[in-house]
Amino acid sequence: MEFAVSENILAGNVITRRHAYIFGSLLPRNAMRGDGAGLGKAISGRTVTLIKATDIVTADHEEMNIDGVIFEFMNTPYCYTITICKCLRQQAQG
Repeated sequence: MEFAVSENILAGNVITRRHAYIFGSLLPRNAMRGDGAGLGKAISGRTVTLIKATDIVTADHEEMNIDGVIFEFMNTPYCYTITICKCLRQQAQG
């Protein structure tokens, strides 16, 4: 939790500005722009929330079964953001 909050404090303004350019959120809504946002549907303008994690990846590699799908999590502490984990979908059951 502390890393997610500290990352937002350090890079929040830059990330917000980047998303404004990517998604065109500052452009006026009209016939040319209204339903989507360049890369797809517009991002939500709702209240931002943060849900506390119930499981934390601490080992270099961990596997978890989430709702019948096995995920492999790789802890990557020195990636381009502090708290990023690469998640690969390994197997789907269904």
